[in-house]
Amino acid sequence: MNDPLLAVRELAKSYGPRRALDAVSFTVRPGEVLGLIGPNGAGKTTLFECLAGVLPADAGEVRGPGGRPLPPAARNEAMFYVPDGIAPWPDQPVCRVLLFFRDLWGAILQGKVWHGEIENRAKDGSFYWVDTTIFPFLNAAGKPILTQAITDSDQKLIADALLNKCDAKDGVADGMISDPLGCDFDPAVLTCKEGQSQSCLTTEKVAAVKKAIDGPKTSGGIQVYPGFLYDTGITASGPIRGILSPGPGIFGPATTAMEVDAEKEALAGIQPLVDSMATNLTTFSSHGGKLIFYHGDSDPWFSPLDTFGYYKDMVNANGGPDTVSKWSQFYFVPGMGHCGGGQALDQFDLLRAMVNWVEKGTVPLSLTAKGKAFPGRSRPLCPFPKHAQYKGQGNIEDAINFECR
Repeated sequence: MNDPLLAVRELAKSYGPRRALDAVSFTVRPGEVLGLIGPNGAGKTTLFECLAGVLPADAGEVRGPGGRPLPPAARNEAMFYVPDGIAPWPDQPVCRVLLFFRDLWGAILQGKVWHGEIENRAKDGSFYWVDTTIFPFLNAAGKPILTQAITDSDQKLIADALLNKCDAKDGVADGMISDPLGCDFDPAVLTCKEGQSQSCLTTEKVAAVKKAIDGPKTSGGIQVYPGFLYDTGITASGPIRGILSPGPGIFGPATTAMEVDAEKEALAGIQPLVDSMATNLTTFSSHGGKLIFYHGDSDPWFSPLDTFGYYKDMVNANGGPDTVSKWSQFYFVPGMGHCGGGQALDQFDLLRAMVNWVEKGTVPLSLTAKGKAFPGRSRPLCPFPKHAQYKGQGNIEDAINFECR
């Protein structure tokens, strides 16, 4: 016999002292049609809403094909729920109604434009068909609904795929990307294939992700600000949201502008009186000056590639890497957001390293980094072009078992 498409075990739900569902169990196999019969108040709607994940159940489990557990957040991958209050076409078979809503909401949730015919009822009771186009993710004011642009499930999909591609490049899968410049993740791998609508991104969303990470460009394709790194914090929520986590932040609501004048914004961002753009630091270095840069790889406000770009220009203007490494270093900090925080080891003593370098002539070979995001973990923070690499043995939570390569 075919395995069940849906298996429900001991599902229970109460409203105060009243028991609406009492250890309900059943299975539905391919080719079967299940009907529920009972008077009003028997619990039919409660059962369907618990199955669909709309209503939380008190107990029990729901499993899909192959016995795969289906937590409430994943139910839309296996079933489609049409409430009994919706009766759009009483003259159409149930199958057609279900397929219509499946295709409609499937397109909308993927960020696609839906086009088709909808049957409406006239005042005289007759029905007529209307050619209809539905544009998703815009509110009544024509502004994008940011939480639907890149949804929570989209963000998780991106984060998981990113870690799968780049996490273990340092020798251990630990939720951190130690070599950001060596991460070759491409969101195009998540593009939906023909007929696929779950666990993938539409071509439009893939293009949007790439555009966000690549940084702003003029209409002519000229880069006006550096892009960002593919790092673990790009989907971070909270007051300082990741570059791919749209929504309100500490400065209020996110912009919903449909177009941005990149040239104008770039000019407005130039502050000649305070911007440190000069790269010839020969006088500084010849007087014994030491200069250490660090930047969080997941900083969504100021790209780490902006700071790193200045560092590279400075290196080129002052004799090259071998010369500059005698008085300046650059540190990428995996997972760290703006100045700190994030899924990162963001606690390290740069001041002590600087004092020892200036006063004792001790060149920092690495810094020991720790952080609240990973209790009990330490890692060496390495000056560019090196990064932390696991030696291949020993406790992966201890920095002693890593080296800068």
